[in-house]
Amino acid sequence: MTKTYLLRHRFNQAEPIRIQLDACPFGLGGILMIKGRVTEFFTSDLTELDFTKFQHKRGDAAGQQIWECLALLVCLRVWARFGKQGRCKLEVTGDSM
Repeated sequence: MTKTYLLRHRFNQAEPIRIQLDACPFGLGGILMIKGRVTEFFTSDLTELDFTKFQHKRGDAAGQQIWECLALLVCLRVWARFGKQGRCKLEVTGDSM
């Protein structure tokens, strides 16, 4: 068994990974940028299960903070493989952050 330590991780020289996300009372979306270039994106409609689980109605802005947090959770799950490659600098931006 071996463990490899990279010098760039020790000195926090990893390339930044930026996630930009947004949500509204109808859906979620996110963009993944690596080295300043858009690498991937996703969009997803909110489902009836989402509205039932979080007790908000479709189109009602009262749940906006919940939808923004849900968008972040979805982004982290969809793009978890990028963080598992070693240390990274994760930058997250959204209009509610």
